[in-house]
Amino acid sequence: MPHLEKLIIQRCNSLKGVPEGIERLVDLKVLEYFDMPDEFIVPLYPEKLGEDYLKIAHIPEVYHTYWRNGCWEVYPLDEKHGTEKFEHHTATIVMTQEQRNWL
Repeated sequence: MPHLEKLIIQRCNSLKGVPEGIERLVDLKVLEYFDMPDEFIVPLYPEKLGEDYLKIAHIPEVYHTYWRNGCWEVYPLDEKHGTEKFEHHTATIVMTQEQRNWL
C-alpha cells in the first residue's frame, strides 16, 4: 500500500486517533473521513498542532464529511478555510440529483 493515493475512513466510532503509519503513505493525496465523531476530527485541525495533525500534514487534501438533512456536508481541514472553532468551518453542500430537481 505504499503508493495509495486516496484513503476513506467511514463511521469508525471506536477509532481514537489517526491510524499508525499513515505518515509513511507519502503518495497519499486525499484523506476523507465520513461520519466520524467530533472528538476524532477536532484534533486534526492545523491550529491544534497535535500529534494527529502532524501525521496527516503531508496530505494535500483532507476532508471530513457528514450526511445531514439529506445532503453531504464536506468540510476541508486546510487553514485557509478554517477558524478557531470547529463548528465555524465552511462546508460545501453536496445534494443528490433528486434534491436539485426539487429546487
